[in-house]
Amino acid sequence: MKNFSPTLSAIAVLIATTGGSATVLANDDVVKKTNTDVETIVVSGNKSEQNLGDVAGSISVMTNEDMQKQVVTDMRDLFKYEPGVTVVGGSGEAQNIVVRGMGGDRVLMIKDGMRMNEGYGANGQNDVVGRGFVETGILKQVEVSKSAASSLYGSDAIGGVVIFTTKDPKDLLQGEDTYLDLNLGYAGASSQQFIGFTGAHSTGDFEQLLSATYRKGNETKNFNDDLNPVDVDSYDIFYKGVYNISANDQFKFTADLWKQDVDSPYAIYANNFRTLPGYSVLNEYTKAEQENTSFKVSYHSEKTNFWYDTLNVALYHSNTLQDDEEYFEVEVKDSPYGPDSYRNIAQYSRYEQETIGFLSNASKKIVIDGVNHTFGFGIDVESTNSLRTVHEYRLRNGEVDRDLHSSKFPENDTLRAGVFINNVIELGKLTVTPGLRFDYYDMEPKNSNDEGATQFEAIDEHQLSPSLGAVYKFNPRLSAYGQFAQGFKVPPYDLAYIDHNNVMAGYRVVPTDHLDPETSDSYEIGLRGHVGNFAFTSAIFHNKYDDFINTALIDTEVGVFGPVQVFQYENIESVTIEGAELGVTYYIGDNWSLYGNAAYMNGKNDDTDNYIASISPVSGTAGIAYDDENWGIDSVLRWASSMNKVNDGEHQTAGFGALDVIGYYNLGENFKVNLRIANFFDKEYVQHYNIAGAEEGIELNKFTETDRNLSVSINYTF
Repeated sequence: MKNFSPTLSAIAVLIATTGGSATVLANDDVVKKTNTDVETIVVSGNKSEQNLGDVAGSISVMTNEDMQKQVVTDMRDLFKYEPGVTVVGGSGEAQNIVVRGMGGDRVLMIKDGMRMNEGYGANGQNDVVGRGFVETGILKQVEVSKSAASSLYGSDAIGGVVIFTTKDPKDLLQGEDTYLDLNLGYAGASSQQFIGFTGAHSTGDFEQLLSATYRKGNETKNFNDDLNPVDVDSYDIFYKGVYNISANDQFKFTADLWKQDVDSPYAIYANNFRTLPGYSVLNEYTKAEQENTSFKVSYHSEKTNFWYDTLNVALYHSNTLQDDEEYFEVEVKDSPYGPDSYRNIAQYSRYEQETIGFLSNASKKIVIDGVNHTFGFGIDVESTNSLRTVHEYRLRNGEVDRDLHSSKFPENDTLRAGVFINNVIELGKLTVTPGLRFDYYDMEPKNSNDEGATQFEAIDEHQLSPSLGAVYKFNPRLSAYGQFAQGFKVPPYDLAYIDHNNVMAGYRVVPTDHLDPETSDSYEIGLRGHVGNFAFTSAIFHNKYDDFINTALIDTEVGVFGPVQVFQYENIESVTIEGAELGVTYYIGDNWSLYGNAAYMNGKNDDTDNYIASISPVSGTAGIAYDDENWGIDSVLRWASSMNKVNDGEHQTAGFGALDVIGYYNLGENFKVNLRIANFFDKEYVQHYNIAGAEEGIELNKFTETDRNLSVSINYTF
């Protein structure tokens, strides 16, 4: 496939040219098909419901209908066809979302207003504990706001925010008293089989929804299907009850219980012993249990009074738990003539994070000197407790050789409190949205009383985060927008306090004396609309991050098994990531459409001019689709250019093009079949983000994408 090397200025010219041709407006028939940005309602723009076309910024949306058509089975499948948004991690692994080169805990994840767990491990790549523990079958919509959102959500939203919204009973009942559906299927990339049901019922003023899903599968395959085997089982039970006090007031209770078990007959830790002379690994296994539970009680009011037109108040509790166990037995030949010895080695690790939160937001519309102002305001208070403990246990010929308890970071309590206000000012064709949030952040490590133990300092910070957005509507179907937003992120617990020693693997991470909070200035301009039979979106962005936290090699020591590299987290003075995105759709008649999108980004350390490993090559999709009332088919080509924006000694990635075929068929009003054939032409390729920052010459086989595979789901509504 031909390599692509566009520059930021070239893409800017393309966008400007597209906008400049907007002189002939669409006819009414085409408007009905292309006006989806107005019909799509999002909440990430200002914490209240808003038409997507009115938001001053880039927001990518996956609806429940999109997820059904694409046979989405876990977070990895979300935004598969959205350039600039990447989901890392496969089935049974830690998963995370990278937005415009920002990943890890720099992207805030929220489910129904509740803060989801933070990740732990490698800052978004190859994490030990992932994020987004959520059953996709219960989701009504997923939004990704791609710019800094600290003026609404505070710390951790420096790189954007992902909002998961679950289904309400009314979404299924559609005015009826009872709803019940059965969903089952198969996902070929991980040999996953799944079955689930969802029921909803209305009795007077009380509505209920209950959903249960079970999934059983394996690891996400590479091209040759020769990775270590893994069994992955998960289930989710989701309940939501809504009591309508009146036509304008309601109470809502939500409970979500998710669990996943991961089992493998291999222990990664045993790899350190496989090549040692005289050592033989006899028995081994790895087990991981992951749980996420959340409960929320909320009150919603649309009873207009002096203080507000709408009001939302909520209390919630969420808890994430991951238990990991690795075990193996080693036979050691002490000498050609001496007795053999046996070692039993086990490591038990636990990660737990518990959050209790109070959330509130309201809106009030008032008219000042003939100008409409819609004020949004609220207070958030959240408390989080985090811990990571490790227990190493070893036997040598049946006798205890090691029984060691340690923590990768001290248990800590984090308090977040914020107050925000924003205003939607309607000035004819121009809408201006200023926003401001004040945050207080306190993180208290529970230091050890042991003599000689590392003593960590508390982190006590406050921050004022402004934003300013504007949307100008040339006409109902063409608009331009601009946005400025400041973001910030307090040093996360696992970077601020980590004390990790893995000399067997040749490295260790030592604590740092002090880390400053990260801050950012984000700028974005865009143009969107439809002209004739064309619909398009476009954006140019420039994000600068100050005091960016990164790892630094500070020393190399002599170890038992070879050199040991010593790392420490430090603040980089500044990092800049900039880029552009473009999406175009051409409608051919009532049913056919051609479309394409692309994203370009460039990211560097401003001090050293080194590239940021998390940026992606130029990539996008192109396809042709047919949609009818009863059936549809979509052929979509996913492509990426070769990646040569890597630092000396790092691996470059070849470009690729892979075709997916997606189809659906409605066998009557109640019976629907969706299928996806991924990698239709069975192409072997590697996504750059899977090896980002890896050493040059790395063996690529285990990082390749799955070969041709079929996914299918069948939904029957009773």
